[in-house]
Amino acid sequence: MIALEVNITTLILLIITSTASIIYYLKIKRAQEEYEGAKNIVDSIVSVFNRQLSKIEKSFNSLERKLVKADLSSEEAYKLSKETKESVERTVDEIKNISRKVDENEKAITTLKNELQTLSKKTAYTPPLRKIETPIPIQSSVVLDQLTDTEIEVLEIIDDKGEASVPEIRRRINKTREHTARLLKKLYDKGFIDRSTNTMPYKYHIRKEIKETIQILKNKTSL
Repeated sequence: MIALEVNITTLILLIITSTASIIYYLKIKRAQEEYEGAKNIVDSIVSVFNRQLSKIEKSFNSLERKLVKADLSSEEAYKLSKETKESVERTVDEIKNISRKVDENEKAITTLKNELQTLSKKTAYTPPLRKIETPIPIQSSVVLDQLTDTEIEVLEIIDDKGEASVPEIRRRINKTREHTARLLKKLYDKGFIDRSTNTMPYKYHIRKEIKETIQILKNKTSL
């Protein structure tokens, strides 16, 4: 009679602890789905929890089979019940630790989101400054020797017109639009010309540092 009461008490205790374990397990699974990818440490802990739960489930199944077969003695049942209780208590403690870490991670993620939002509001894009290789017109030959005949022709065209666009220059030098654009970009990067971005297409003009050099070249050509 005493053994039966112990068995019944043990079974009730197992059912209660099993229900509590399942409730905590479902809670942890929901938390894992919401914060998956941001909490690797939680994944590791949940994995340990799953292994512990699997061990408990095996113990429950073993106990159930033994109870059905009536092979368990009262002493064995008491011992198994004690071990199961200790295992459940350890599992409950682990669940509490997991819940605490999930809460901590949630707070950390919220703080990080707020910091990122604040940073994104404060951060503004600043376009990079163009590095201009400004020519030094000590002698016209020194400055212009680095240019091709076509590039010199482009400089003379721009100087004649005051300013000129890619289509205007292309018609004068009889080159493709792509070739003309490359020529102007090279002259622009080297600091021979500058451009106005207020109009489309851009208008290019001679930089004041080499205007005198271009005039000297034009005078020599006219002579």
